Amino acid sequence: MDSGNDSFNTLEAVTDEGKGHYCIIKRNKRRESDEKWLKTAKRHGKRVESGKGKKVWGWTIKMHPKKKDEILKSIVCVFEVTERKTDINWNWQ
Repeated sequence: MDSGNDSFNTLEAVTDEGKGHYCIIKRNKRRESDEKWLKTAKRHGKRVESGKGKKVWGWTIKMHPKKKDEILKSIVCVFEVTERKTDINWNWQ
């Protein structure tokens, strides 16, 4: 599903807790900072092989969408953050 479907109500409707079903929904970052996500990726993520001119980190996190006092505990978010350099002569150290 696209990122318009990551609301609490939608996730609650498609979650079959404990039944082994999976649903992939693109997350909507809304007003979250790209710099914050890059910092988090460098701290918590595992760097994965990537092409020249970019660095990629991936990780999973138990990030539960909340609605008042309700939490969707079966939600696991998978993230991938890519840092790109646009200078063709850039060399990663």
